[in-house]
Amino acid sequence: MQRNRREFLENVGSGMLIAGLGSSLAGDLGVSSASPRRLLGVSSASPRRLLGVSSAFAADAAESLEFGKLRPLVGLLQETPAEKIQPILVKKLKDGGTDLKQLIAAAALANAETFGGEDYVGFHTETEPFPLESHLEKIKTTDAGELLETAAGAIRKNDQGQAAAAIAVYGQQGHALRPVLDLMLRFGCSEDGRLHAEKYFHTVGEEYRTTSKTFRWRQIVGLARVTASSYGYNRKDEHGHRAPGYEQACSLLGVDA
Repeated sequence: MQRNRREFLENVGSGMLIAGLGSSLAGDLGVSSASPRRLLGVSSASPRRLLGVSSAFAADAAESLEFGKLRPLVGLLQETPAEKIQPILVKKLKDGGTDLKQLIAAAALANAETFGGEDYVGFHTETEPFPLESHLEKIKTTDAGELLETAAGAIRKNDQGQAAAAIAVYGQQGHALRPVLDLMLRFGCSEDGRLHAEKYFHTVGEEYRTTSKTFRWRQIVGLARVTASSYGYNRKDEHGHRAPGYEQACSLLGVDA
């Protein structure tokens, strides 16, 4: 039972933090519902600073969120222009100034603080689940490599039905999960979607691990469809764009764009 409002708000804030990061990332960072301060670096006497809630509850202006040791990196991600950030981050990784776990955590927190509260129209929930029978009829192979190529081609054409069908048949044949995830992550990183693709990728991974074996491949099929729907679109729903800095990052890291 909650003894006072402070404890109640503290626990609500803990849940919000974990929900925002995702259970897997929160677990990797050592964050539990009882220990948000271990990530944020706030003292046991300052839950209001974690939540941005004043002692008068509404009378005073809300304080900014505190991210502890991650604040400088969060600030760097928020304040540096997109065309300049990639070389800085690559240098930090190579020089040991940060590691991948810290960078992912800082990116998640920067995104949550910058874009938190904005609306998302879930139009996909209003359409019939893919693939339809007409989509499946077009798949003429059961070979793993050919199915992945079919899915990749469909994604580039924004053909949601064909992408979903290829991955559905792939799963029916019992092929390995990892190559599908590698393909979807590559597309997710290349698109300008305000980190939505990356977040959804990790959400699908969590759902796949916790859903029963009978139904879990539906999560992967859904990922293929969403990936196809977002390919080439920016945040203003304009086609013909890639994520800012993506090609430059690939060049700096020596990988194909």
